[in-house]
Amino acid sequence: LSLLSMSLSAFSEVRQNACSALKSALRSYGEASVPLLIPTLYRVLTDRRVSAEQFIGVCSILQMSQVSTMIIRDPFLLLRFSESFDLVI
Repeated sequence: LSLLSMSLSAFSEVRQNACSALKSALRSYGEASVPLLIPTLYRVLTDRRVSAEQFIGVCSILQMSQVSTMIIRDPFLLLRFSESFDLVI
């Protein structure tokens, strides 16, 4: 979960390196670890006080195939994320 925190960093280089490491970790451990990320991603997407950098970090994580596949396969997760995008935008 510290990789997730660093993926939401205000510093772009830290964020990019952490996203890359998180992507590798998700490849190694598979989709079973994705549900651990969902509560934090959801919280950041629905919190209007988050920085633009944190939002960019969440978008980068959502673009990872392991995460996006899990969200698409589970309609409940897809619904939560689609509703949170309406709140943020």
